[in-house]
Amino acid sequence: MADIITPVEPLYCGACGMPPEYCEFGPDFETHCNPWLLKSHPDVHAKLKALRGKPASSDKKKDAFDEDGDDAAAASDSEDDGPTEPWTTEERLTAFYEQYQPD
Repeated sequence: MADIITPVEPLYCGACGMPPEYCEFGPDFETHCNPWLLKSHPDVHAKLKALRGKPASSDKKKDAFDEDGDDAAAASDSEDDGPTEPWTTEERLTAFYEQYQPD
């Protein structure tokens, strides 16, 4: 008798809706995706961090993660925490046009 095959449930980011492997290429990775992934799926976060690799110890430049696995941008005291919800399409387009369109 054949074994019953169950469908695979893929993991999608709760912040942006993409698979976690692609979150780092989106605009909300540091502010939304990385904290969500660290809180909701720390095992996947650790796996992806290992796949991205760490900077050389002689290199003073930080990548998107600090030593504790937290978001490096969130560690900055001068910046606020930012929005708690993902951007809407209208907000994203408005921010884009404000930043990249000449006056």
